[in-house]
Amino acid sequence: QNLGVVYTEIENFQEAITSYNYALELSKALDDSTTLAYVTGNIGVLFNELGEHRQALQQFYDQLELHQESGNRHALPIVKNNIGYTYRQVGEFDEALKYYSKGRQLALELDRVELVIRINNNMGQVYQSLNQHDRAARYFRANRDYLDEIYSFGLRSSILRNLASTYRWEARFDEAMHYNRKNLDLALQNGSNSHISQAYQSIASQYYYQESIESAFHYADLALKYAEESGVIRKTLNTLLQLVRIAHQQGNPLKADRYLDKAKQYTDSQLSLRLLTNYAKTALDVTDPADPYFFTVAEKYMKSVEQKRRYLHSSSELRSSFFTEHAPRYKKVAEAYLKQGKVAEAFEIIERSRARVLVEDIQTSGRREYLSEEQYLEIQTLRRRITERYEQIEHLTDYASRDSLMEAIDKIKAEKEALRASFLKEHDRHTTITPATLSEVSALTDSDTAVLTYVKTERKIRAIAVFKDQTHTWKIDNTAPKNPEKLLEQFRNAIEQEHPLPVVNRYGRLLARTLLDPAAEILDAASHLIINSGGSLAGLPFDALIYNGNYLIDSFTISTVPALTVLKMRDQREAQSYSRDLLSVANPDFRPQQLDDALALSDLRRVIENQLTPLPASQIEAEQISALFSKNTLITRDEASKGNVVDSELDQYRYIHFATHGFIHREFPEMSGLALSYGDGGIEFLRSREISMLNIPSEMVVLSACETAVGPHVTGEGILGLQRAFLTAGSQSVLASLWRVYDQSTAKLMVRFYSNITGLQSQGWNWFGLTSNSRHNSTRQKAQAMRSAKISMINSSEYFHPVHWAAFTVTGY
Repeated sequence: QNLGVVYTEIENFQEAITSYNYALELSKALDDSTTLAYVTGNIGVLFNELGEHRQALQQFYDQLELHQESGNRHALPIVKNNIGYTYRQVGEFDEALKYYSKGRQLALELDRVELVIRINNNMGQVYQSLNQHDRAARYFRANRDYLDEIYSFGLRSSILRNLASTYRWEARFDEAMHYNRKNLDLALQNGSNSHISQAYQSIASQYYYQESIESAFHYADLALKYAEESGVIRKTLNTLLQLVRIAHQQGNPLKADRYLDKAKQYTDSQLSLRLLTNYAKTALDVTDPADPYFFTVAEKYMKSVEQKRRYLHSSSELRSSFFTEHAPRYKKVAEAYLKQGKVAEAFEIIERSRARVLVEDIQTSGRREYLSEEQYLEIQTLRRRITERYEQIEHLTDYASRDSLMEAIDKIKAEKEALRASFLKEHDRHTTITPATLSEVSALTDSDTAVLTYVKTERKIRAIAVFKDQTHTWKIDNTAPKNPEKLLEQFRNAIEQEHPLPVVNRYGRLLARTLLDPAAEILDAASHLIINSGGSLAGLPFDALIYNGNYLIDSFTISTVPALTVLKMRDQREAQSYSRDLLSVANPDFRPQQLDDALALSDLRRVIENQLTPLPASQIEAEQISALFSKNTLITRDEASKGNVVDSELDQYRYIHFATHGFIHREFPEMSGLALSYGDGGIEFLRSREISMLNIPSEMVVLSACETAVGPHVTGEGILGLQRAFLTAGSQSVLASLWRVYDQSTAKLMVRFYSNITGLQSQGWNWFGLTSNSRHNSTRQKAQAMRSAKISMINSSEYFHPVHWAAFTVTGY
């Protein structure tokens, strides 16, 4: 067994296998279950070194069972740590954190200090992989107190390296170098080439981070020397990749290529997915897009990212955080394809990176079916604990106390996601929705539908227009004095502040010149536009742009999608059977008020002396809308409470209408909400995170409230907020607002919208019929009903200004 450990360390894997097989035979012959368990685990370590992580997991699970059967509780935290490490190697960070946490807790109970340190390091490195450096620092700093009492060279070295890394990320460079130098001294005393190489590499990383490129090269070159002498492939490869980046930063592409060619020799070895991703990422960053090899390495990079990312399926938070690092490279690849005129390839890359988390959450909104009632209640208990702590934050203005509560929330979230991941079946980890291709989008849209996609790259906005088999691409300079983002801000301000129409329309025309006119030939042949945009453009009221001398809404029915991939879900969505037509929630009773919610007060727009303004017009709006449907439920005043809404059999309603105050919280998007009554006066909020847990398979949710279509934008995920929450809960489409809206004009718009809905239904619209065509048109038809309502407002004598009608957008599939 010990020979196998040594052979594994020096990467003589064949001899390691031979030694372990002999140890297995002996332990079985001697009926030595303890030795059998340790050998089984060591074989798992060997499989990890070979990159065979699934086999490694099986070994560790077998080892866990053997130790449990023999009652060897002392060995369990080591096994759980190894399982966590293995999940980390394949990018299953949810599972890794779960097993690390369990191993750490057990190690604390057994007073196994060295193992606690090792697991702290491992958990910190997981959070670093997710770019969550504050969380990583908590675990790394927790180990600082152990430095003087730990004599193990390896553990002391890891503590020092991680502390240096933490201080480097915090730009506390003197402290970072202090720990790096201590680590180098320790490695030189120990005499291990592998550890000396690692110490030099850490110093090189810090100098590179500080832009001291020549010093970085000097220490990386030393690191390579010791790595090659150690014979450890992973050390050598990582050091070569570091030298590639440094040479590239020196402005010496030939030297960078030489190191890259040397690193390329190792890519056929049995490397871990993490190392392959690092290689591909480095090669992508330093290869000229004009070089054909750029696209080869780009595919290698994206394949490795997708392999790692697909296992994050159980946690939206981890998935979006993970993808933030990679999305800019996806855009770089898309830009390179567009420069070569390869529109289809670029389009697919854009879709790979757009709102992926939301797409997957929509697809898996019905996951409760995989949980037993006991499992579901266990997860709900953790969700309630999270909500309780958020509610405590609502009333705090002391940031130190808020930070402490956020740490508690982080811990419960990790526990919940790990528990949820353990309950879900293996087949449910893999998404069945692949990113939409250009040809698929053409097949999914009607013959008179054009699609406009906008994506922001480093300096430009790229646009792609698609109509039938035609495509047109153009670039929009985002650095010019009158760039679209600046114009968008001026345009929205002019609308919201009700500037005269000539002023508003001038901005609308300037924006249309760059965003629409280049695709005029395509657009003029269509009557329906699907807008697919992100970032600041997601807040643009396209309806009010001036195109061909009129508002865009005059010529087109307009709907939006968070990603075009969601269009593929329409054929997967089963036909719903609704027993009720409409649920309306309006004019909650806000008196007497106790509005001490610090989060809501900072974001609600209609607070006067800590009191929400009443909404009498919303009651009239809801009553008039309800009268249009035979099977309706109207909840108002003190009955409009969160409890009543949640208990209203939301899955039985075709339409759900909220007419109340809403707010988006920028710091904690999951705490955005709709204001409701307590039921006996006062205010309660239906939060975004609560909404996303509900089952709401409606055809449409209408949010007749302020700013319900906006929120912070997360790269690779899209807009966070109330609109997203209802889509995640299963709604096919959401009608929401881009700014603060007026009660009276909104009521008029909504009544006209629903009148159009009922009128079109009476003319024979099959909202969820058996034919695919009728399914595909469903969201479009709702957008058409809204278009007719907006045009009637434009033609009125009182509500013609865009402030009264342009805020509302239809999003869905």
